[in-house]
Amino acid sequence: MSHKISLTMGIVGVIGLVFQVITGCDGGDRSAYRRMPPIVDPERRTEPLGEAPDEFLDLSALDGMPDDYGRIVVEYVEAVLDELQTAPLMRERYYHVDRFNGNTFSRFPDDANPMLDRKAPVSLVMLPRPDAVRNWVKSTQARKAGWRAMDDALSDPGTVHGRTLIFEAGEQSEDPDGIPAAPMGTLIPSWSQYAAALDSHRSFFLPLGKIVLEPFFNGADNLLLDGSRYLRLGEVGGATLLGELLTVPLHLENQRLRWASRKVGSTTEQFLAYSLIDGNGARRIPLNKTFQISDLGKVSPYLRPLNCDGHQPRINQHDLLLLPVPIGWPPSSGDRVRTQHPHEEWSFDDWFPAQQDACWVIRETAESMPLKEAFVLMPAREDSALPVFLIVLFAETEPAKLVRELASLYEVPAESLLTAKEKMARLRRLYEIVSTYRFD
Repeated sequence: MSHKISLTMGIVGVIGLVFQVITGCDGGDRSAYRRMPPIVDPERRTEPLGEAPDEFLDLSALDGMPDDYGRIVVEYVEAVLDELQTAPLMRERYYHVDRFNGNTFSRFPDDANPMLDRKAPVSLVMLPRPDAVRNWVKSTQARKAGWRAMDDALSDPGTVHGRTLIFEAGEQSEDPDGIPAAPMGTLIPSWSQYAAALDSHRSFFLPLGKIVLEPFFNGADNLLLDGSRYLRLGEVGGATLLGELLTVPLHLENQRLRWASRKVGSTTEQFLAYSLIDGNGARRIPLNKTFQISDLGKVSPYLRPLNCDGHQPRINQHDLLLLPVPIGWPPSSGDRVRTQHPHEEWSFDDWFPAQQDACWVIRETAESMPLKEAFVLMPAREDSALPVFLIVLFAETEPAKLVRELASLYEVPAESLLTAKEKMARLRRLYEIVSTYRFD
């Protein structure tokens, strides 16, 4: 369940919150940005997979949690898959190869030159349910290891967080500092096309009505500045803030679990979010054009669209399941340990673990192309001929439900297992071990 807060702020309060969150000037861990692991592309879209053995079970959402917990989760899920006699689903994998024509823009993500790698197993990402995560975070062991509780993290994000603003530009608003969110592990070669400082007549963010903020330094000491200041939020003739997305990692080593704050109008929701896939890919339109045009309006040229019939919150054309990736915010350019660029990830909010469905599938639509994918998110129980790109599973799920959903996904019979008393009794024992695990 989300934690909803009624929030009524004056103009001064909005501006104060903006600066406090950007600078992390009110407490928290000020050195976290130095220990933050580099953001890499989990899909490895600019390199072949090589000959390493394929692993289809993705345990990254359990990173930093007790090894014993991860072991019993894997044992339970593998037991269900073994009893159903499933084989991993496969998909054709592509990676980008630079064209080496001397053109800077021939690099990914401004260019897509897909090369077929090989068939690879579709990853099955195992997610801990919110109660399990909260129980772990409350434990003495977790707190000593640096895990942060939701209230602490969102009230004081510190120097590692992601932040997105959705706004309506005013007459006095100017384009803010920044570039569009890039695919993870990359930067955008055509960055100069979005640099307002290089061309005062150019405007990208104002007509878009959205910016994913990144660290911006200027002045004599190259100190961290608020990159959105030119929007003039809350000022007379300035921009109107329509929504704000804030994400903070629960632990620096876990790249799946985020504490998230989602402000829409005067209401803010706080919840546990689960990162699924990169929200951006190769540029989908020519360089001489600025925006993709969705059914609802202008969006980033790098956005990989994802639709979910059951749940798709938005502000105007901007999806609220597309969350900013936490990045490092050093206090000055001299403190940077690496360049930080804005990124986005399609994510579960608190609606998904509250549903009856435990297993969800991201499929590629008919419009999807290699490195320029377009997705649909649906429950595993729904029939579809669309190719599967990713499987996501809440592992702590009652055996009969898990058996039915995975059988539907892998298109194998379930009834023979459901009526096998000894086998189901074994699965129930494994489930009890998972669901009653004590974290402290």
